[in-house]
Amino acid sequence: ENVAWAIGGAASSKVPKWVIDALIQALRDIDADVRRSAARTIADMRFNEVIMEAAGASADIPEEEDECTHDPAQSREAAKDPIVALTEGLADSDERVRLSAVWAFGRASCRKAIPEEIIMTLAEALKSEDSGLRWAAACAMGNVRWSAVPRAAVDALTAVLSDSCMDAASSAAFAIGNVYSSGEAPSDVINALSAALNDDDQGVRGTAASAIGKALGTACISHEVVESLVMVVKDEQPNVRCMATWAIGHIAGLNEVPNEAIDALASALKDVETDVRRNVVVALGTAARRNAVSRQTLDGLLEALRDVDGGVRSKAAWAIGKAASTTDAEHVVDALRAALTDSDEEVRNVAAGAMAEVAPHIKLSPEVVDAFARVFRESGRDVPGVAVWEPGRRREVSKAAVDAFVEAMEDTDGGVRTQGASCFRRALGKAALSQEAIDVLALALADDVVSVRWYAARSLRNVSSFNKVPKEVISLSMAALGDDDLAVRCFAVQTLGRAALSDEMPEAAVVALAGALMDPFRWIRRDAARAIARVARLAEVPREATDALAGAAKDSCEEVRCTAVEAIRAAARRA
Repeated sequence: ENVAWAIGGAASSKVPKWVIDALIQALRDIDADVRRSAARTIADMRFNEVIMEAAGASADIPEEEDECTHDPAQSREAAKDPIVALTEGLADSDERVRLSAVWAFGRASCRKAIPEEIIMTLAEALKSEDSGLRWAAACAMGNVRWSAVPRAAVDALTAVLSDSCMDAASSAAFAIGNVYSSGEAPSDVINALSAALNDDDQGVRGTAASAIGKALGTACISHEVVESLVMVVKDEQPNVRCMATWAIGHIAGLNEVPNEAIDALASALKDVETDVRRNVVVALGTAARRNAVSRQTLDGLLEALRDVDGGVRSKAAWAIGKAASTTDAEHVVDALRAALTDSDEEVRNVAAGAMAEVAPHIKLSPEVVDAFARVFRESGRDVPGVAVWEPGRRREVSKAAVDAFVEAMEDTDGGVRTQGASCFRRALGKAALSQEAIDVLALALADDVVSVRWYAARSLRNVSSFNKVPKEVISLSMAALGDDDLAVRCFAVQTLGRAALSDEMPEAAVVALAGALMDPFRWIRRDAARAIARVARLAEVPREATDALAGAAKDSCEEVRCTAVEAIRAAARRA
C-alpha cells in the first residue's frame, strides 16, 4: 500500500511501462487497501498517456530509460489493462476501492476527450446503490470531456437529478451543463433541469440554474423555463440567486427572451447581496446584445452607478454602455460624466469606456472632455482616449485633451508615454491637426522609446489621409526617415507619399525621398519611388531625385524597378 502511494508521489504523468504494469497488478491485489491506493495513484498521476493510448489516440507511450524497447502495437494492447482493471474496480467489494476507481476515471486526461466506453462505464456507476459511488460517478462525468454524447448516459444523469443524495444530484446537473455547454440540450433534459429548480437543496437549485444557462445555447427559451428561473431569482439563498441571474443573462445574450426575464433581473438590482448585484448588472449588459432594455431598467442601472460597492459601480457603467441606445444616449451621459470622477479608479476607466460607446450619438460638452482628460492624466490608460472627440467628425481635438496627452508624453515612465501616443492616435481620428497637436507629435517622434515614435508616425500617416498635410507634418516625416526603426520609416514615407498629392511639396522633401530610395527595406524604396512619381506628375523634380531614380531602376527588387521606371517616365513628361 505504501509503495503504491510512493509511486504516485514520485512519478510524473509519463512513466516507464514497468511502473504501469506494477500498478495494474496492484489493482488486482487481494488486499483492498492496496487496490484503493493503486487506484488513487492512477487518479493522482492522471495517466493521460496510458488511458488515451487505450482509446486509440495518437499519444505516445514514453520510451524506457534503459535499453529495452517494445513494439508500439504491443504497448497499445497492454495499455488497455488499466481500463479493464479500473472497470473491475467499479464493482469491487470495498467501497473505497470503488470510489477510487471512479475518481481515477474522472481525472483521466482532462485535456482530451475520453472514449464513449468509459462514459458508459461511469453511467452504469450512476445506478449503484451506493450514494457515494453515484456522487463520484456524476463528478467524474462532469470533469471530463466527452468524445461523444450517448443518450443513455445523459438519461442516467437526468435520473440522478432527483437522487436522494444532494451531492449526486448537484454533480449530475453540473455534468449536464458541461456536456451541453457548446450545443442545445434536448427539451426533456431542460425540463428535468427546470424541475430541479424546485429541489429542497440549495446546491441542486443553484447548479441546475447554471446548467440551464449553459445547456440552452441558441435554442428558444420556453415560457415555463422563464417562469422557473424568474422564481429562482427570488430564492432565499444568495448563491442560488447568483446562478439564476447569470443563467438569464447568458441565455439573453444569445437569444431574445420574454420581457419578464429582463424585468426579473432589473428587480434584483437592489438585492442585499453584493455578489448578486454584480451578477445582475453584468447579466443586463450581456442581455442588451439581443434584447431591448426599457427606460425603467436603464434607470435601475444608472442608480447602480451609485452603489456602495465599487465592483457593482464599474460593472454598471459597462452595462450602461452596452444597453444605452441612440435615443437613450443623452439620458445616460450625465450619470457617466459623474462616474468619471468616482473615487474608484476602475469605475472611472470603465465609465470612460462606456462614454465611448455612446459618444457617436451625443455632442460632447467641454465638461465631458475635461473629465476624460483628467481620467487619462490619472490613469495613463488608453480607454479614455477613444472618446475625446466626436467620432466621424472633422474637428480639432480639444485643448483639454491635448494638455492631457502632453502631460503623458512628459512622464518618466515609457509605458505611460506609449499609452499616451496610442491614445493620441485614436483621438485624432479624422480631425484636423492644430498646432498644439503637432507639438505633441513632435515630442513623441523624438522619444527614446520605439513604440512611442511608432504611434506618432502612424498618427501622421492616418491624419494625412483625410486632411491637407501641413508643412510641419512634412518636416516631421522628413526627420522620421532617418529613424532607426523600420516601421517608423515606413509610416514616414507613406505620409510623404500622401503629401505628394498636393502641389505644395517642398523640394527638400523630394530630396529626402530620393535618399529613401537607398533604404535597406525594399518596400520603403518602393513607396519612396511611388511618392516621387506623384510629385513628378504635378511639378518638376530636382536632379538629385532623377539620379536616385536611375539607380533604383537597377534595384534587386522587381517592384522597386517598375515603380522607379514609372517615376522616371512621369519626370520625363514634365521635363
